[in-house]
Amino acid sequence: MVLMTGIMDIARRKGIPFEAVYRLAKPSNRSTLERMMTIAYEDWQTEQESSPSLASISLAQLKTEPYLVHQVVYQQPTYPELRQLFDWVQDGFRFREFKPTEACKGFSVATRDLAFELFHLDQQISTEDVLAEMVKSGLRPALYEELLAFVQAFPDEQRKYPIVALGSVCRKGQDYCCPSVLFGDNQRKIDFGWLAGNWHESCRFLAVKLP
Repeated sequence: MVLMTGIMDIARRKGIPFEAVYRLAKPSNRSTLERMMTIAYEDWQTEQESSPSLASISLAQLKTEPYLVHQVVYQQPTYPELRQLFDWVQDGFRFREFKPTEACKGFSVATRDLAFELFHLDQQISTEDVLAEMVKSGLRPALYEELLAFVQAFPDEQRKYPIVALGSVCRKGQDYCCPSVLFGDNQRKIDFGWLAGNWHESCRFLAVKLP
């Protein structure tokens, strides 16, 4: 229906009689349809070649230099403590505790030094695809506590782009979300990132190298 509506709109703009369009449905005019489909296919191929895809992104594009953070402490701050770390805190942090995802359970939570990477795919992408690409690169998503340690050690990083920690989740209403830090209105902020839907191409995903 959408395709037919578009064809008829073009016919109106160009002054093409509708009879010239309807004749395409006759078997005797199949060759005209074949030419149209060939042009459509060639245009589609050109679009695919010019559009970035996960398969076309090299590991060199995904990797960043490691960010070393000393003595990461695995303890979630209270809401007042969180207000001391950021200029603005989403009010929902007052009531919620983040839990590690299944993929992040079983890792050590002993206080220790950690090297982080900012994983970037440079396109709108789903949570599932981000996690799949992390596994291919030998990485795991960072936990909430690790995100807090990272932004304390490198506070200017969140001024450049949103940073997401997919290793910890909480439930908010009917949805699941993860912690995300960003910069706006000249303020360093911490907010919820929704796991459903696609992440913006500017997002970085904090990650830790798997042992």
